[in-house]
Amino acid sequence: MATISNTTPKVTFFEDFSNQIDISPNGRDSSGAGVWKSQWFWDSRYSDDKTDAVYFSDASTGYNPFSQSNGVLKITAKPVDQTGVPNEPDWVTHASGMLHTDEMFSQQYGYFEFRAKNAPGDGFLSALWLIPTDHSWPPEIDVSEVSGGEPRTVINTLHTQTGNARSDWTDAATSTTENFHTYGVNWGPNEIVYYLDGVETFRTATPSDAKKPMYVTLSLHVGGDGAWHGNAADSATSSMEIDYVKAWEWSGSGLPAGAVGGAPAEAAPSAPAPSAPAPSAPVVTPPPATSQPPLAAPPAEEPAPAPSTPGRVIDGNSRGNRLTGGEGDDKIYAGAGNDTITGGRGDDQIWNGHGRDTNVFRKGDGDDIIWDFAPRTDKLKLIGLKSGEVSWATERHDGVSGTMLQAGADEIWMPNAAISSSDLIFG
Repeated sequence: MATISNTTPKVTFFEDFSNQIDISPNGRDSSGAGVWKSQWFWDSRYSDDKTDAVYFSDASTGYNPFSQSNGVLKITAKPVDQTGVPNEPDWVTHASGMLHTDEMFSQQYGYFEFRAKNAPGDGFLSALWLIPTDHSWPPEIDVSEVSGGEPRTVINTLHTQTGNARSDWTDAATSTTENFHTYGVNWGPNEIVYYLDGVETFRTATPSDAKKPMYVTLSLHVGGDGAWHGNAADSATSSMEIDYVKAWEWSGSGLPAGAVGGAPAEAAPSAPAPSAPAPSAPVVTPPPATSQPPLAAPPAEEPAPAPSTPGRVIDGNSRGNRLTGGEGDDKIYAGAGNDTITGGRGDDQIWNGHGRDTNVFRKGDGDDIIWDFAPRTDKLKLIGLKSGEVSWATERHDGVSGTMLQAGADEIWMPNAAISSSDLIFG
């Protein structure tokens, strides 16, 4: 079993916000040195995505969304009419803040950790993420995304060009908008492993396009019409707080294949209980390296996604695929084509992706989750079941609304979907 005992951990980046940080729209100060950059990497203050109703501001625009106190960075989103920044384009309702290390720090592989308290309120989205230095997209490693309207739900997502985005939703047990939590990702050449408060929440195979240097991004987004995380009221204000950002790398070229997941235990003390940060230097809370499963051989109950492992994790592509799971608890990631997806026995998780997909479910297959079922586009084919054995209702689980379908003794949970009888096929 490979371990990290023969590698040397190295802290490569540490910002605890105890000193005033330097911020610039282009990521460079007057001497040309790299500093925190305060707008998108394409040098725009807003996105063409009209559901992101935010203008990313800084002191040079007339409204400074960034403040520091007692070693904590605060990013505050306010309505544009309270800030003096332009409300152009017309979908922009709020001014907020984005910071990234594009011009001063990047790294290929390693462990990245953030301690933060997320912004409360419907429509506010706190994001901690990694983006490639070559500015390609995807890939994107979302270490944490939290909607202020669902403060206990932490979303880990990997965006990739090689297939559909891979996501996991975790219940934080306490509100992430009222308490500080730690969010970590161990990114290696073979796997990417996510952590919440030192506990592994999700692991997935590293796609080929996510094997390049990336930089850190901190941002507070505001939902406009149609935003998946809700539409913020035009008069609403909210803030996210970041206690620290820290990165490690291992000796050699990044994290070695087969190394144990988690930040190096010898580099930090144990995790504190979530609470407001003290004025002193923050306590870094990596998961202990010796307690995590090896990336090369994860435990059977949480298989490492690998397209070559039948019945465990299956990746589709851009063509129309027929994707079929096995007897275990499978994870199936469909692609952009019109796919036919069968989870089979076990408690499966399925991501349909784009296209007009058909999810096939047989009586007795177990309890499944279809993360992105698209009503009126996708179909759910129920085999061995009569219409009288099937019922569904709108439910809310872990702060997420969706449809729970009862199929005989089995259940199918479809978050963020409201289905009708026209979405079902009996056969």
